[in-house]
Amino acid sequence: AESYFGISFFPLIDPGTGQPAIMVKEVDITELELKKQAEEELMRAMKQQETFMAAVSHELRTPLNGVIGLTEHVLEELDDQEVGRLRDLEDVRESLKIIL
Repeated sequence: AESYFGISFFPLIDPGTGQPAIMVKEVDITELELKKQAEEELMRAMKQQETFMAAVSHELRTPLNGVIGLTEHVLEELDDQEVGRLRDLEDVRESLKIIL
């Protein structure tokens, strides 16, 4: 597995010699980096899912709107006795409206 480290440099004066020196601080940031990578991967996956769902929704919406429209037209043309027998068709129409 890969490891990640954050390195910082601090200029200072060595108190023992009075000479300029550089203090180096190293911090293991592997867990933080792996979390960041996982979050980025999750964001990419969510974007792909959103794109897919938008495409599927669009592809379904057009034909389902046609089915709803034809169902409404058929129900308008029927008399009361025929409408009673086609209650299932009305239920289908309402279910499709909920989906859309």
